[in-house]
Amino acid sequence: FKNIVDPEIAYFLGFFWADGSMGYKNNNPVSLNIEITTKDFLKIKPIISKYIVLTEYHRSRPNRQPQSRLCISDAQLARYLIDTWQVNQKSEFFPDLTNKIPEHLIKFFIRGYIDGDGHIPKDGRLQIAASFDYDWSNLFNLLKYKLNIDKNDIKIRKWISKLGHKASSIRIKKYSAQKILNYIYDIEYDGIGLPRKFKAAKLVKYHKIEGKTGWTVSVPAS
Repeated sequence: FKNIVDPEIAYFLGFFWADGSMGYKNNNPVSLNIEITTKDFLKIKPIISKYIVLTEYHRSRPNRQPQSRLCISDAQLARYLIDTWQVNQKSEFFPDLTNKIPEHLIKFFIRGYIDGDGHIPKDGRLQIAASFDYDWSNLFNLLKYKLNIDKNDIKIRKWISKLGHKASSIRIKKYSAQKILNYIYDIEYDGIGLPRKFKAAKLVKYHKIEGKTGWTVSVPAS
């Protein structure tokens, strides 16, 4: 985690940033946790378990999908990620990946982030959910730098539910969404990530984006 050289670690950090939580004991960070459906857990577990020891918990409730929790009990790692990544504030902003993840592994962090909080609807536009006042600026700058995506192609939506819950999301226009998915996925599934998200982004037919064979974002049911 301190010197990231493996795509699986970059992916896990992206997923954790989107959908993970810190565990505390006596106000001290002691663990990293991700709670997701058991179906998704079984796909995520092999990606990280070969690098670090984890504990898993499972539960079933009536009329709900079985849930599983992945727990990495490592106080030193938890403190390191707070000190260097500010993961305790991850609900507030997308991180600056400069000097944290090598250039060639950034796509795996984004893949994990989209697997955690992203959605690819049938209209081909990419959507990512977040907290109400989430700061997207680092993500927008990254997409501009890596893919020349104009922030005008990204719309921010905020809302407050009838119960008072606040949330926000971004919706990325179809052409720019194509560029992002073309960047984060290879033509064949490489074993890193949720297969259902890969299938949702899988091309119906090949096309070219700026001279590169890539994906269409015409999505079959996942």
